[in-house]
Amino acid sequence: MKDTNKTWEILKEVTPFMLEQCVMGGYLPVPYVYHVWWPWLQNWFAATRIGQWEPETNVRYAWVDEEMKRAMGY
Repeated sequence: MKDTNKTWEILKEVTPFMLEQCVMGGYLPVPYVYHVWWPWLQNWFAATRIGQWEPETNVRYAWVDEEMKRAMGY
């Protein structure tokens, strides 16, 4: 909208409705979570959620450094 004052008026009218429609999350206690990985797992920095919950996203760009793994005796 080009008219800033009109935009603010509309937002003031709409905001109470938007807040009524919001679902407030009820957060429960969660246990501690630990992330461990081997030195040969490259390009993974313990990220668990990138954007939204997609388990495959966590390791999509990670890769195993086979040379390092062999050099370490595994």
